[in-house]
Amino acid sequence: MKKSGEGLGISGFTLSIAGIYSFIWISFLSLPFFIMGTIFSWIQIKNKKTKLGVAGLIINVIGLLLNLLILVILVYYPDILQNLLLQSS
Repeated sequence: MKKSGEGLGISGFTLSIAGIYSFIWISFLSLPFFIMGTIFSWIQIKNKKTKLGVAGLIINVIGLLLNLLILVILVYYPDILQNLLLQSS
């Protein structure tokens, strides 16, 4: 049963799971999930620290960092994306 005041933590954690799932398919599709999940989890921790809020924040921050890493790699090494696209066709 849901305890009072844990809604944002649950939402943040759920968005982190959705972000992981979408990260597997299309990396940048997961950005909105990770951004909103980070915001919800952060607010939850500020109001009332819960396990789901902390877990959601950790997963969301890791997801954001992975997206940032992929973006940096694609900006500095655009040949990687071109090679991947040529191999898939």
